[in-house]
Amino acid sequence: MARVDLAPTAPAEHGGPVEQEEAPVLVAGDQVEVLERSARDGVEQILRGAGGERNPRRQLDRRLLEDAREDLLLRGEVVIDGGQWRIRTDRLAPLLCFTGTLLFLLGLLTGFGIPAFRTPRIGLSAHVAAIESGLALIAFGLMWPHLGLSESWAAPIAHTFWLSLYVLWIGLLLGAVWGTGRSLPIAGAGFTTVAWQETTARALISLGALGSAGAVVALPFQWKWVV
Repeated sequence: MARVDLAPTAPAEHGGPVEQEEAPVLVAGDQVEVLERSARDGVEQILRGAGGERNPRRQLDRRLLEDAREDLLLRGEVVIDGGQWRIRTDRLAPLLCFTGTLLFLLGLLTGFGIPAFRTPRIGLSAHVAAIESGLALIAFGLMWPHLGLSESWAAPIAHTFWLSLYVLWIGLLLGAVWGTGRSLPIAGAGFTTVAWQETTARALISLGALGSAGAVVALPFQWKWVV
């Protein structure tokens, strides 16, 4: 394991060789208020300090810091001397798990309303779709820290994915309540309703299906598995 010297950027009492993975370390004294900042900004500050250091003996290895910065962004945490202070650069994983759990619960509740829906078979579709979509969101949330998606792609894919699945469930739920047989001719056979309800349900279902499919299709182009 490579070691670097943090003496140029850390107080003397915190200097000396440390492990490479601990290179992006922020040291706060008793009188210094630690403000939350992005992990990238923290390591960039160390890099700028290293670039301006003229003492060869204390000059930081920029290549090691670049590797540490990349690892930091993927792990989403910063360690402070005297304890662990984690800065979450990726809050998408817990978001996906939460929205998945909520959608799973909504799917279970939808099941209780199946007998009361105008079109019970569409209601069953909404029930099953919500449960399966919730489980999918939870699975993606658990895998998310290991996917290594770029910052420019991670948020759009995650938000498109969970929002689309909610839109799909809402479209199916409205279809069950209104009895939109033309929008879902198999599950809603024998039922019809007014045109605007058919259009609304069809639009929501189509938008949800296309959005979720697009988010999943985009993953292989950005996938970089990180242990």
